[in-house]
This record gives sequence, C-alpha cells and structure tokens, in this order.
Amino acid sequence: MPDQKASVLFSEFPPYSKEAWTQQAIKDLKGADFNRKLTWRLEDHLAIAPFYTTEDLEALPNPAGFQNLNANTSPTPVAPREWETREYLVPGHPTETNKAALEALNQGASGIMLDFTEVGINDLEALLKDIMPAYCSVSFRTNNSAFAIMKRYKEYLQNQQVDLTLVTGQLGFDPLSRWMATGEVESSCYHQIHDVLEVAAELPQFRAFTVSGKLVKDSGATISQEIGTILAMVATYLDQLTESGIAPKQAFQQMAIEVGVAGKYFPEIAKLRALRYLISRMAEAYGVTDFGPEQVYISAESAVWNKTIFDPYVNMLRNTTEAMAAVLGGANSVTVLPHDHVFRRSDDFSRRIARNISNLLREESHLDKVVDPAAGSFFIEDLTQQLADQGWKFFQEIETHDGLIKCFKKGWLQEQISQNRHKMEKKYNTRTRKLVGVNAYPSATEKLDPEAISLNHKGVKDPEEYPLLHPFRAAEAFESLRLDTERMVKREGNSKRPKVYLALVGDPVMRKARASFSAGFFGTAGFHIMPEAIHTTWHDAAEAAANSEADIVVLCGSDENYDDFGEGFAELFTRKSKGKMLVLAGCPQVCLDRLSNAGFEFFISAQINAVEMLRTFQKRLNITKA
Repeated sequence: MPDQKASVLFSEFPPYSKEAWTQQAIKDLKGADFNRKLTWRLEDHLAIAPFYTTEDLEALPNPAGFQNLNANTSPTPVAPREWETREYLVPGHPTETNKAALEALNQGASGIMLDFTEVGINDLEALLKDIMPAYCSVSFRTNNSAFAIMKRYKEYLQNQQVDLTLVTGQLGFDPLSRWMATGEVESSCYHQIHDVLEVAAELPQFRAFTVSGKLVKDSGATISQEIGTILAMVATYLDQLTESGIAPKQAFQQMAIEVGVAGKYFPEIAKLRALRYLISRMAEAYGVTDFGPEQVYISAESAVWNKTIFDPYVNMLRNTTEAMAAVLGGANSVTVLPHDHVFRRSDDFSRRIARNISNLLREESHLDKVVDPAAGSFFIEDLTQQLADQGWKFFQEIETHDGLIKCFKKGWLQEQISQNRHKMEKKYNTRTRKLVGVNAYPSATEKLDPEAISLNHKGVKDPEEYPLLHPFRAAEAFESLRLDTERMVKREGNSKRPKVYLALVGDPVMRKARASFSAGFFGTAGFHIMPEAIHTTWHDAAEAAANSEADIVVLCGSDENYDDFGEGFAELFTRKSKGKMLVLAGCPQVCLDRLSNAGFEFFISAQINAVEMLRTFQKRLNITKA
C-alpha cells in the first residue's frame, strides 16, 4: 500500500505545468530570449531544451516504438540484456592470429571479427583452430571475397559437425560503402550478396551482409545524415536483391546495420534507438509485417574521426563513453577498437584494455541487468524522436535525387556531408571544440618517434565524374604541426626546439588567463614553453624578454594594460632583441593598429585559426617550407 507519510509530503508540492516552469524561467531571465539563452542547438536543427516534463513524453507520437526492444529473446537467457563483446583482429600468421583470438575469447570476448579487407584469406582451419562457433560469434570483413569466405566458412562448419542453427556472426561485405570510398565497384556485387544469402540460408542467426554507416560517420556527416544515408543504402540493397529473387524478409533478417559511435554521448544513444525503429518501418514498407524493431541487428564500432595519436590514452576514455552509449542505445555487438588503433598495429595490452571496457560495463556496471535504461527518459525519448524525424527527412531528400546511387553520382550527398565536415574542422582548428591532448592541454613530456608515424592516406583519387567520401580524423591538422616539429628536433637536437617566453605583466587575473591560453596554443605544435615570468613593470618585462633565449615572446596582460604600455613594451623590446618574434595574447581593437605599428607581429586569440597561425610560425622558424 502507498506510504501515507510520502503522500502527505508530496501533497504539499502541487504539480506545475511545463508552461508554468517556462514562464518562471522567462521571468528570471529578465527579458532575455528563452530559446536563444537556454536551448542547446546541435547540427540538423536538433534542439535540446533546458528541462523536460511528462508533457514532452506525452506529446511524442510513438515513444513506445523506441522502448524495451533489447530484451534477450534466447530461450535460456543469461541476463535480461546481452550484447556481444567483439574482438577486432587483422589476420597475420594463422597460428599467431588464432592464439590472439583464443586469448580474447578466454578473457571476456564473446566474438571475434577477422578483417580481410587488406590481407588475403589465410588458412581458415588454422585461424579457427579450437574456436567453437556454436558458443561464440565469428565474423568476417572483406571487400570482394564475400562469397568465397561464406562458402569456405560453411564448409568448415559442416566438416566440424557444428549445428548451423547455433552459428552467430556477421559478414562485413558492403560494396556500396567501398564504392563511395574508392569509386570501385564490382558489377556482380549484388549477385554476390544474392549468392551469399543463399549459402547462408541454413545459418538463420548469421548476418550474411552488412550496411555500414562508418564511412559516412568518419567523413564528417551529422548524425541525421548518417541515419538517412544508412536508410538509403538499405533501400538500394533491397531493391536490387528483391529483383534478383531474394525475399525482403530474408534480406532484413540476414542484414546487419553497422554504425560508428563517436563522442556525442546522448545523441549516439538516441541514434541507435532511432535506427532500430526506422529500419523496422522500412521493412513494413517492403511488405514484411512480422519484422519488429527488436529483430534489427545493430553492430557498433568505435568511430575513428575523433581518435588521436598524441596523448593516445585519452582514447581509452573516449572509447568508454562511446561503448556505454552503444550499449545503452541497444547495440547487439560492440567492437571497441584499441586506443592505438589509428597509428600502429595494436598489441596484447591495448587489445586487452579495449576488451575490458565492454567487460567492465557488463561485470561491474551491470548494464546487462536492465533491458532499456533509456526508456521513459523525457530527454532521450524526445531526442530519439527528433533524430528519427530528421534522419527520415534526409533519406527522403536522397530519394528525391533519384536514390543513393544517382544522388552520389551527382555529388549532392558528398556536398551535404562536406559542408558539415568543414564546419567541424573550423571548430577544431580554432580550438572552439576541444580534443584533449591535441588542440587543448597538450602533454609537453610526451615522447613519440615521429618517423614511426605516418598521416598519409592511401591516395584514392576522385574520379572525374564525381567526388568520393574521404574519412578523416579531426586531430590530423594539429598532429601534422607537432610531428613536423618533432621531426626537426630529431634531426637537429632538442636544443633547436622552438622556445616561447611568456611575459606576464599588469592585471593578475587577465595575465594568468592569457598566459594559460598562450601556453596551450603554442604547446599544441610541440614548442617548448619556458617558465612563466611575472614582472612588476613593463620595462622589466621587455628587458627580460629581449635577453631571453626564446624564439617567440608573448606579452600577457589585459586590454587596458596593452592600451597603457603596449607600444612602449614593443618599441623597447624591438630595440633590444635580435630576431625574436613578438606576439600579443589578445586582440584589442581599440589599440590594435598602434600596437601593430609599434612592433607586435602577431595577435593570438580564441577567434583565429590556430593551425594556420602555427604554420606561419613554423615557416618563420624553418621547421616547414612555404
């Protein structure tokens, strides 16, 4: 029976409508616009309100369509919510790869992904020795050998007398993604998927082909663009496969949706939930009435575009929030790529750490004990609905351009993604959006061999007819700056590392703030930041800066200080110094021209493109050529 004391207590607080709360907020804002001041705007016109109530949930058309779809439907469930912890492996020597796979499976992984996109198909028997496909998942990724892999794998299973109905896994064969990335497509690719599906017909739990949004994600698409493009790819595959005689139900049942998960925690949760709902609605459009959202198979993998080479252990933190978003969003399988995946072949340690992220979410965070933790959250349900609406809208825009293939050949899809990519790059290059350890809070003590790192992509040239999608990492521009500095230091010695002198004078608060900004600014390019020097007068500051061993001197104070003594500082410094570059931390418009004429060559602030400015310094210091 209800607690009477609690009932009395709550009765003292009458309910208030959302409108009442909004009006109170408007009153407290004292005339400021409520939406502009308090509503958080994301890309795609997504809006996150400052608060939500039950009224927001009641206003949604079908929130139940997003909820409680991740229950374990196994007749002997281990937990209410299960997901596969999938280990990513690039096959090398069959015996060594098999050893790594068995180690992963014995240490918490419940499946393996063998990536054959860059290597030939090795001895399958040796690769899978002592692995039991009836009790763990075995997946493959390939460019052109889908049918050969599927046929050989099925023969292997039959030779091992494995019950085919128990076999789980995924064949990562997505010729559309490969075409959009390389311009290459096999004329028989749809026939190959048809043949693969026929071979896999006796493996009802194996997902025999994949529709991947990873390329779109890593090329700079918004989440809505990612959702809409995945839907367009599904429609393209279904049209081709049904024409070749594959029943829509079979295609949907044996299809895996693959997504990259990046740093936007709540939107990534909502993305997976929206995709599950929309794919099931597409199945309805193809006449498949008994394919519910819970049957959509989603495999989630760490996105690459937000991972970094410098301070790579921060990637562990990024991987953790991304894996958690994937689990809460309802992913069927989660592949956490090792923190060093983007710049070297991962070792046992980095693979173990990546694997244990998923293990921790299960064994210590107990996320397998709740079917759908996001269900009923006013905020996440609303965000799911917005993404479903915007993703469907983008899919419809692709369809108005005659579908994915013609749309891509026209260049429209690439242009939409490129526009968002340029916006993202601008935010990172101006440091308004942070990548910890790269364009913010760089580690000055980090040791890394620059010759062991290459940022060069395999030069895939755009065909003359249309551009391609090019994956990128947001950190690359800053990493390139720092690697150039490190290469110079390796050639000429650490004594040649550029030195930056921070001359602090005037207002204590502003000089400290601008010194911190300047240290972070130059530190991102690998420059040595000399100990801060606080001076009581601008004369002392100019004298000390001119006599220092620095290559670059930065004056740090307030705009008022600059107006008072900036010209005097610059003139005295210029007379006394030899070849040093003089920088002002800030950009005071009132006295900018006077300071520039007095000798300040550069002005650094939050508004400038840091990459372009730091390149200028490197050219002046002969680190890079013009």
